[in-house]
Amino acid sequence: MITRTVQFTVRLDAVDDAVAVIRTFLEESDEPGTLRDEVWQHGLYANTFMQLLEFADSDAAAAHTATPAYQVFADTLHPLCLTPPTVEEWHPIEP
Repeated sequence: MITRTVQFTVRLDAVDDAVAVIRTFLEESDEPGTLRDEVWQHGLYANTFMQLLEFADSDAAAAHTATPAYQVFADTLHPLCLTPPTVEEWHPIEP
């Protein structure tokens, strides 16, 4: 399994637009191998978001960014961001 977070901050005047784009993407996105795709909004800074993604494998992770829905999402959301989104991969610590 591959777990990633994507953190991004949008302009203050673009929060409503960003939320609308995020909701549309989450409603339309249904990718085989994507086990989890959630976007969280910061509790204090409404213009800051974190996307939590889990993929079955590397093929599913690659397929995620190749979908038309993702392209529309990225092309619409990224111009609203103050800086490019930060993508990080996470690995569990096993007992």
